[in-house]
Amino acid sequence: MDELSRPSVESGTVVGVPTTLHKLGSDEFRALAAHQEHLVSRVQFDVHGVGHQLVARRVGSGLWQAIGPQVVALFPGQLTRCQQMWVGVLHAGGNAVLARLTALEAAGLTGFHDDWIHVCLRQGDNTDDLVHDLVHVRVHESRNLPAEHLLRHASPPRMRQDRATVDAASAAVSERACRTILTMSVQQRLANVQLLRPMVVERRTLPRRATILECLDDLQGGSHSLPEQDYLRVLRRARLPLPTRERVVRRPDGRYVLDADFDAWLVTVEINGAHHMDVRQKEWDDIRRTRLAIGGRLVVDIGSWTVRHDSNLAVLLTADALLSRGWRPTKRRRAALEAMAAEHPTFTWTSSAALRAPTVGNSA
Repeated sequence: MDELSRPSVESGTVVGVPTTLHKLGSDEFRALAAHQEHLVSRVQFDVHGVGHQLVARRVGSGLWQAIGPQVVALFPGQLTRCQQMWVGVLHAGGNAVLARLTALEAAGLTGFHDDWIHVCLRQGDNTDDLVHDLVHVRVHESRNLPAEHLLRHASPPRMRQDRATVDAASAAVSERACRTILTMSVQQRLANVQLLRPMVVERRTLPRRATILECLDDLQGGSHSLPEQDYLRVLRRARLPLPTRERVVRRPDGRYVLDADFDAWLVTVEINGAHHMDVRQKEWDDIRRTRLAIGGRLVVDIGSWTVRHDSNLAVLLTADALLSRGWRPTKRRRAALEAMAAEHPTFTWTSSAALRAPTVGNSA
């Protein structure tokens, strides 16, 4: 018979010791255990009249298992990811909620995993982290936990996605990880820039605040992938003209979204990730490139690997294309590009005549 389906019984069996009734089989306790993936805190045992000795016997017999000092699993064996999340919330106790990447994972984020379970409490509640063979819990504290940032009725309770995104990005181990978290949250529609920006602006001491705001600007401008954002940053560093991002071009034969479009020079740069190696995707890319070329556009394909690992080449290819279509850099910018090209092991100019042409004012 299921342990929780037995009727209420006496927990005290020693002669001369008053007995107390526990309620393992009560509807209330069964509903609580089911809701929490069969994980119960010791405080909840007390509330439901389940004695410490009974819990100790069940744990000692191997029917149940203690997960740290505060949580008991009503089963032996491994924990699912959802059960690990419940351990985190119950271990921290009080009004704890899932936070940071764990809250985003519970909301549906994929592609960015953290083994630790992150939970958050109000400042001063003081609960230690939990390191257990089955789960690791990191407990954070915050003075800023307004009710509107929390989803108390979620299972398990968690931070709202936009707040969790900001907290996770600000605590990321690197600038790139920070940008990745922001970009993936927006890409997967767990958060949007309009909700994220006010949260960042009002928190003036937020770690990585400048990086987050810059990334939000890029996302709002249309750069919804990390390689596209990396490409924009290398253009800014090289002081090249900045493109219109995710520009929609409508033609009789279709509607095209251009990654980075320099409309004044009819140059389009496409930042291609691994999915562009798929045969069907590559065929569609070829057709689109041909149609754009027939319409007068120069399409430059730059791989995401090049943007990440050879950013100077990405700059030089872009500059070469713009020069071929009439862009004229300032003398200082031209000298910097020539020096960059001279140091690059493989790049050669195809627009060398344009590079030597007189500059016009301070075009860039």
